[in-house]
Amino acid sequence: MKTSTTPPIHWPAVIAALALLFVGCAPIPPTAAEHGYPPDFSLVFTVKHDDAPSDLLDPLAMPAQHVVSPDRTLRVALGPGAGHDFHPAVTARLSPQQMIQLYRIAEAGNLLDAPPHTDTDVDPTGLHYRITLTAHGYRRHYTTTPTDHPAATMLLERLIKLRTPH
Repeated sequence: MKTSTTPPIHWPAVIAALALLFVGCAPIPPTAAEHGYPPDFSLVFTVKHDDAPSDLLDPLAMPAQHVVSPDRTLRVALGPGAGHDFHPAVTARLSPQQMIQLYRIAEAGNLLDAPPHTDTDVDPTGLHYRITLTAHGYRRHYTTTPTDHPAATMLLERLIKLRTPH
């Protein structure tokens, strides 16, 4: 008489396989494009004020650099040493909604279009903005003043709000 035996069940392997199955079924977070902004959207916004007094309190005129990366990190440097080539420490992690707000301001202000071919002089006060925007595989560089490009000022106002703790 032949008897058949069933191999023993190896419970740790079964539990590990089930755990992997459930982890594999975790929801996938939405992509940047699904949120409403391009996945490569980034910006560097530098405020230069050549004649700024050291006790300048106006955040729209204070020398500063704001860097927003596609991974939604905001980096900010304030003061005379803040320059376009400086890489400041992480200040905040932006939500997808905050990224959308920045993108929409840039889009509505035509900052994502090809930069105008104008000879933007530095404002008589020495205040100017240097902006680099990346979106949809293109990078745009601007040097402008608050008077020449009001949309740039709107973008800076939003960046100032994002850097300030609530």
